[in-house]
Amino acid sequence: MVNLDRVWLLTKIKVREFEGIKKYASEILAILLQNSTANQKRLGQMNGVDAVLEGVAMNKSKDPKTPDKEEMLDNLFDCLCCLLMPLENKERFVNAEGVELMIIIMKQKKYAYGSAIRALDFAMTNYPPACQSFVDVMGLKTAFAAFMGKASFSIPFPLTIFINSLVAYWIPLSKRIKRERYEEELEERVISLIASLFAGILRGSRRDRLLSKFVENEFEKIDRLMELYMRYSDRVRLEAERLDQLELDDLELDEDEKYNRELESGL
Repeated sequence: MVNLDRVWLLTKIKVREFEGIKKYASEILAILLQNSTANQKRLGQMNGVDAVLEGVAMNKSKDPKTPDKEEMLDNLFDCLCCLLMPLENKERFVNAEGVELMIIIMKQKKYAYGSAIRALDFAMTNYPPACQSFVDVMGLKTAFAAFMGKASFSIPFPLTIFINSLVAYWIPLSKRIKRERYEEELEERVISLIASLFAGILRGSRRDRLLSKFVENEFEKIDRLMELYMRYSDRVRLEAERLDQLELDDLELDEDEKYNRELESGL
């Protein structure tokens, strides 16, 4: 990807008014960044992190109104997560106040809520400065609301206000499955985010503030933690037993096939 192409794509994703070309530019950029560390690093050097954050910020307090706009926003977050793979881009993200922007998006509880959590997960993994910034800008309250399952946000399904009681009647099976998978991924991202906080903040007042969250409201977060631990432990045990049985049924499985089956099972 030559420099001119990169500059053109970055220019298009920063256009304030939505255009079809903006969606295509975001999609091309996401593809180019997906499996290329070289592109991720080079785009970071060209202020790509700032450009993508600028594109995301245009939708920080509102939901996309069309499927094309939803796709464009998803593409921008895919770009951002790819850019956050190299360590130097994590630093650029923090310096560009990306942590603050993601927290604002989470507080708005709009369409991009889950994408903001995913971006923070990428930014904070193995990068203590992002974890420290997260605590400093009052992100703990927002993160633990998600951890407790208390955060409600707009859901692109009909009759969302009655979704718990009417889901079986109003949401087609495919959409119900999609929603369940989305909520499961969201839960896993939040757990990963909090694990990164504990790994990245080892001492001092920030550590005290993090630990104090587990004391609030009669230790409800510890109860929630144990609930999640038991649920995921049971899943791992059941899948391990199933895989053991599959191996007995097919003794000719090589190590790669065994590994792939474990990945498919989430182990």
